[in-house]
Amino acid sequence: MLSYDRGTLVMREVPEVVSHLSTWDARSQVFRARGQAYRDVCELLRGHTVGYKDEAASFQKLELVFGREVTPYQHQQESLSAWKLANRQGVVLLTGAGKTLVAQLAMRDTPRSTLICVPTLELLQQWYSGLPPSPVIPAGRRR
Repeated sequence: MLSYDRGTLVMREVPEVVSHLSTWDARSQVFRARGQAYRDVCELLRGHTVGYKDEAASFQKLELVFGREVTPYQHQQESLSAWKLANRQGVVLLTGAGKTLVAQLAMRDTPRSTLICVPTLELLQQWYSGLPPSPVIPAGRRR
């Protein structure tokens, strides 16, 4: 069984195929892996047909629809395609060339809830105005 606790994956038993990703936590008497290893752990377990119960997954299905159809520039489409070919992993560095749009297209094409972190209120507003209306209130706007 996989569960999530304060940034770590928690497992009571660790199959050999994922043992290199976890360490024993004597304090809580469980094995722990870094939270960012979630995808690797799941893919290894599925790839080796190891059955497990996943209680760590907390993402929600996201239906992202743009208010208007957006046509990305060629370099933006190439970035999105390269990201998809890399198993939806990687970093897009297009300073001033449309990272936000590439990320929004990736969100649309990968329907999962998404955490967006930005360093300025200006970028927060850029993100907020570029996404469809949602019941989620940006952290900088909570009361």
